[in-house]
Amino acid sequence: MKALTLVTLISCVTVRGAPGGAQMIRGRVFLPDSSTPAAGIVVVVTGPGGVNVTAARALSTTIGDYALHLKAAGRYELRALRIGFRPIVARVDVAPGATTVQDIILSSLPVVIAGMDVRGDGDCALKGRDGQTFLQLWEQARGALAATQLWEESGALDVQLIRVDGHMDAPVSYWDSVFAVVDTLSARESAVDRSFAATPPETLAVRGYVRMKEGGRTVYDMPNAETLLSDQFVGGHCFSIRSSGEHKDWIGFGFTPRETAKDIPDIRGVLWLERSTAELRRLEFEYVNLAPVEYPMCDLHPFIRITPSMLEQMPPFKVPEPRCEHAKNDRSNKLGLGGYADFVRLPSGEWLVANWMLRTPPDEGRFRVLPWRVRVIHRVTERCFQGPNCFFLSAMHARLVTAFGSISRVARDGVELYRSDSGAALMSAMTAKRAGDHPGYLEGIVTDLAGRPLVNAVVQTDDPGRVAVTDSAGVFRLRMLPPATIKVSVRCRGFQPIAFRLAILRDSTRQATLALQPDTARSASTNCAVNKS
Repeated sequence: MKALTLVTLISCVTVRGAPGGAQMIRGRVFLPDSSTPAAGIVVVVTGPGGVNVTAARALSTTIGDYALHLKAAGRYELRALRIGFRPIVARVDVAPGATTVQDIILSSLPVVIAGMDVRGDGDCALKGRDGQTFLQLWEQARGALAATQLWEESGALDVQLIRVDGHMDAPVSYWDSVFAVVDTLSARESAVDRSFAATPPETLAVRGYVRMKEGGRTVYDMPNAETLLSDQFVGGHCFSIRSSGEHKDWIGFGFTPRETAKDIPDIRGVLWLERSTAELRRLEFEYVNLAPVEYPMCDLHPFIRITPSMLEQMPPFKVPEPRCEHAKNDRSNKLGLGGYADFVRLPSGEWLVANWMLRTPPDEGRFRVLPWRVRVIHRVTERCFQGPNCFFLSAMHARLVTAFGSISRVARDGVELYRSDSGAALMSAMTAKRAGDHPGYLEGIVTDLAGRPLVNAVVQTDDPGRVAVTDSAGVFRLRMLPPATIKVSVRCRGFQPIAFRLAILRDSTRQATLALQPDTARSASTNCAVNKS
């Protein structure tokens, strides 16, 4: 195996008083040339006294700066995490009320995992070479996951999310395709501060990933970066090194619940990394330990395209009659309830979940023609593909409810960090279909009470779900709206939100000037800014 990367820590520590008597470690992270700032590096400090408990974490800025605020003085261990580089631990002494300056230089030798052996035995106690391989992979994945979590918690983020609901066939042993269908009329665009909300790891460990809420509603949780990094998750799952049949250039570690948690709804899956770069690619998971349930599914309008070969068989193939059946799910999750999340690295070095999908229980069924035929010989049914007495058959197939999310744009303080042209094109196509042949438009300006434009204010409609962010002049534009009365809301941190209903007229543009009142009861920190020029 090739040499592994080391992270070099510059020995230029200075100490001076920290504000308010607090302790702090700060500094800059550099690339191997010792002068170029390294952005998006996760800096973790554990301690004090070498105790393996995270005291603080930070993500280096675009100029490489980081700052760690500590509750107590003492000796800490400092670690820098970056995908493709192996970290090294340095011990830093922090005096009471002092600021310790510790700069970091990354080594130029990349981590190489392309030649790692894969042993998928799923042993809960990986040992020897397998254990070392897992630890190295986990260290790489942990760097990206920590960066993802810190990125979502950093605040001042404007995330435009597209969500589309739909259906897909549940996987079964006799079926090869999934017949995924999205409901184009359900597409919604919204402004959020993270890809998807998640339940705290402590709650998931105790109550499970599938829970009944008030009113009989069932919640299916997706694991996020905070969950995968938590002590509860690592301590409650067994791990193994995995290879991908579909992506030969991926390597991952699988996880499955320990036997001690078999009575709690949990998840199993794989976190995939790129072999050549160790960059995070995808999280795949499915639910386990589910209570046995039967779900009603109906196909009230069966439709199967009849081919000439179907009519030639004797008796001729007939389209099934409308009827309802039940889809059974058990603790092994035969329906394949679960999902995935795709990771993307930003040019700044930060990470985000760019796309995600969740599969939940079926609410309908569809008749499908089996991919093979059957015949009966001496009262025994066998598969066949052609020949005499070889008949086409159909079967009811459970249709899982799906929710798909895609990030179309991310900005921080008005600076665009990420844009997905495919996501924007998807939303444009779906909104055009929803708006019809005679769409309307809404344009306007958002200001404070003094008439000064507000930058980065969010203007959103509820039905259909569309979103716009004001520019440097406070101007917003919402295109391709259906001619109807819609609900419009405007929000901006530091100002009181407003909501109203407005009639959109066909083939015309409505103009609006919207003034927001300061909200003194809330934090002054805000994504919005008053343009005073």
